[in-house]
Amino acid sequence: MNIENKKIFVILITILALIFSGCAESKNTKIALPEFSEAKVFEIYYSFGIEQRNILDTGNDVYIKDMVCNNTKREYEFQLNETELEIIYDSLLEYDLFNIKEDLTKSCNWKGICTVTEPNSAATLKILVNEKTKTIEWNIDYFDKDDSDFKKFMNVSSVIKKVIYQKENELNIEKPNCFYL
Repeated sequence: MNIENKKIFVILITILALIFSGCAESKNTKIALPEFSEAKVFEIYYSFGIEQRNILDTGNDVYIKDMVCNNTKREYEFQLNETELEIIYDSLLEYDLFNIKEDLTKSCNWKGICTVTEPNSAATLKILVNEKTKTIEWNIDYFDKDDSDFKKFMNVSSVIKKVIYQKENELNIEKPNCFYL
């Protein structure tokens, strides 16, 4: 390799190193959320359950309850109070939810072994805090139950469901009288 080719080779390696280091930095940029009291806008859209037929939409003050029987759903005016919203918001901060991956749906492991559960239970969580948004999708067949992002999502999901179920009880929302098999 002559000197001219070596210079070109060094320049190319340098450019590639800069490109890859730039990508790594942007990927690792963390999103910081303000404290609840400083958030001007906080809305969640959370669909969950079999075919994601249960929906909490705080932006429109709506809750849709899957009644299971005969494919029926019931829609309710459903407004979370400040305490309930703060409980959910604090869980987002605690589990750093804005900094986890958005796709928790892959049902095949690295060996190519896949799982398919029917009926399928899944969830989509869309969060809006001021101008920042995050959407996370989860599927019951997600293969990596040891994934820290999976665990964080499940913890936040559990908090949201607890708030929803307490609100259902407070509003005397009807419970389904049948279930999925």
